[in-house]
Amino acid sequence: MTDASSHNPRGIKLVVSDVDGTLVTPDKVLTPRAIQAVDGLRDAGIIFALTSARPPQSLTRFVDPLRLETPLGAFNGGLIVDNQMRVLEEKAIAKEFSAPIIGILEHHGMDVWVYQGQDWFVLDDDGPHIEHESQGCSCEPTQVTNFHGLVDGILKVVGISDDPTTNAAANATINERFAQGVSASQSQSYFLDVTHVEATKGHVVRFLAGTYGVALDEIAVLGDMLELGAKGPALHRALAKPIAENAVDLVFCCGKLMHSLWQALPPGRRGGYAEDAAALEAQVVPAIRAGDVVMVKGSFGSRMAPIVKALQRMYPRQDALENHTLEGAPAQG
Repeated sequence: MTDASSHNPRGIKLVVSDVDGTLVTPDKVLTPRAIQAVDGLRDAGIIFALTSARPPQSLTRFVDPLRLETPLGAFNGGLIVDNQMRVLEEKAIAKEFSAPIIGILEHHGMDVWVYQGQDWFVLDDDGPHIEHESQGCSCEPTQVTNFHGLVDGILKVVGISDDPTTNAAANATINERFAQGVSASQSQSYFLDVTHVEATKGHVVRFLAGTYGVALDEIAVLGDMLELGAKGPALHRALAKPIAENAVDLVFCCGKLMHSLWQALPPGRRGGYAEDAAALEAQVVPAIRAGDVVMVKGSFGSRMAPIVKALQRMYPRQDALENHTLEGAPAQG
């Protein structure tokens, strides 16, 4: 990211950032350089806002250090609050879907968490990943005997499993049976998040655009956009237009959603495609030459870091450039 205070050639008026894998380090640290970058945006008259799969109380820790006055998009847009935690909008899962979704997750042998409003409920407060999640979100779960009484106002249901096959099977089942009402996606390799179908980071962007009177083409979005539901392939495919408009020479795509973009690109702009980052690295690294401007975009879970490190070994970055990079997104330079 270049110094926002020096110029704003694209006319960007609002930057919306994800948190994990973008704003903070893999150790969940908000560094001074990240704070400096946000300050630079503010100095340039650019509004900065956050959205995340995290619960709202986890986002409030960023309010003071980043001097945020903007709404916070929690649960990928399932709950939008102001910086004082007052609810501005919420999109709850329909109560007739709640019990069947919980049942599917339990049928697949997954631990289940339920978020109702700003409360977090679990069946076992010593369950897997709870301690880590508690530390990350600065909140504690409430242990319950069952989820039978929790049907109204559920904003997110999470299935937890360290088995990728289990996660994939539950994901496919939920998206197939409830595609019109909910969206299931993985925010971490071991988390399967289920939210209202309209609870997406894209919805948060549109909410902020309306709140501040900013056109969508005046907004920059930084971070993971896996939570797009059934619209994911079309939205990825639509990236071909801005790529063409900005005269990008070569595009390398990774993963199933990005295959939609790959198919939409003209042959001369296709640099390479692979289903995983390890396979793509072998195509990207030999194609880069000194003087090329490269952007690598991906969530922490998409494993883009080895590609970035390989390029950094070949072409070490100047210290001056590092001073203007959001810490959690080292690939965006």
